[in-house]
Amino acid sequence: MTEEDMNEMQEPEQDLVQMVEDLKANSVSKEEYQKLQADNKRLMQALIKNEKISTPAEPFDLKKTAKELLTGDNTNLEYIDKALKIRKNILDTKGIDVFLNQGALERPTEQQKATAETVAQVLQECVDEAQGDAAAFQVALQRRTVDPPLARVKRQ
Repeated sequence: MTEEDMNEMQEPEQDLVQMVEDLKANSVSKEEYQKLQADNKRLMQALIKNEKISTPAEPFDLKKTAKELLTGDNTNLEYIDKALKIRKNILDTKGIDVFLNQGALERPTEQQKATAETVAQVLQECVDEAQGDAAAFQVALQRRTVDPPLARVKRQ
């Protein structure tokens, strides 16, 4: 055999090895495939029966979200969205509204609680309306925000 014949024989072998490596990289395990098939079947059955499908929610990480809120380079939309998520989580778990002043000597009034809830609702409406667009959030927030008139100062 000549050297050219040896090179020609090695090229198909290399191509075959490359194809096997590509197949391994682009395929899934049998267990994972079966799990995906079962999940697909469950979803199709729910679709056929017109049932609602609930997906398990990712657990909320309060510390991570708070760190992102305080140290991240957030747009107004991201900042408010994270603040509302933190508020909801603390309100649900501890019963404390972080939009209110609370302490050992101060308890919020019902009017203050209602005002804090209104603020949270308006902010959430702005977040929902923006649909991820920071500029649209800013417009929605400015449209709902009313600046009180400033007191006139007498000039002497």
